[in-house]
Amino acid sequence: MSRNRSTTTRYEVEFANAVPLAAQDNVERQATEFRVVLNDGTPQQEIKYVSVSTSVRALCVKEEESGRVGIIQVPLLPGGDWLTADVGMTPDEKQIFITTTSCKPLPGVRNEWYEDSYEYVDLDIVPASIGTGRVKLVTAPGLDTPRHQAVMKFSPFPGGISRIEAETNIYQHIQKSTVAPKFLGHVKEDGRIIGFLIEYIEGARSPEVRDRFLDLALRKCKQTLEALHQLGVMHNDARPENCLLRRDGTAVLIDFELSTIATDGSLDGFERQVGYERDFQAMDPDHYLDSY
Repeated sequence: MSRNRSTTTRYEVEFANAVPLAAQDNVERQATEFRVVLNDGTPQQEIKYVSVSTSVRALCVKEEESGRVGIIQVPLLPGGDWLTADVGMTPDEKQIFITTTSCKPLPGVRNEWYEDSYEYVDLDIVPASIGTGRVKLVTAPGLDTPRHQAVMKFSPFPGGISRIEAETNIYQHIQKSTVAPKFLGHVKEDGRIIGFLIEYIEGARSPEVRDRFLDLALRKCKQTLEALHQLGVMHNDARPENCLLRRDGTAVLIDFELSTIATDGSLDGFERQVGYERDFQAMDPDHYLDSY
């Protein structure tokens, strides 16, 4: 769903032969972008990307009891090898149509360092509290894990691939350590890497302000953070929410999108020390309590 900020009108998009998986507004392109599964009557599931221009909204407003709702009915999406499509208006501004389609390859993670990979369409998403737009609990028959479960982190849209690639590189650097959940494989879509799977730690949770032993919990997080630093990595987004406590009391770190390998020669000793101290400060109990 997209919302026009200048009015109270809400807009909904209906696809005749596709099921939306995700949506985001693109202000620069003046469009709402959709990631969809094409339903063209074949058993193969094909994921496509459709950009619906905001210019079509003027044709689609209707009144409903809940308020003004614009229903954008996208014409039948074509079959074939296209990956992206644009939906706009005819020159006379009286009809919605598919303005362009493109087969241009979409960006993917270039560093395929792990031997195992899984197709997105073969993963079953499990409804869970950990689910967000980019993080899902999934199952796959080939996973050698309890109940074949794993956590998937991925980029629903091509614009987020660079962050997934950065985090994938960090997991490669720390793969032989225990500072993070175990890396289980790459996630692919039509051959390109769009994400990865990591170990699902059942029962793990992040420290919370109301915890009786908050100091002890944060001390465990700082110990793992110190181990990460010894591997030459600055987390750069260290905070209690990015630390998970296992049931046995040990801690692991997550969310390495902003992390940097401090020993690659790009930083001098002083800059590394400042980065490490900044990480530690974020895990300090007083600093954590002051943020609330």
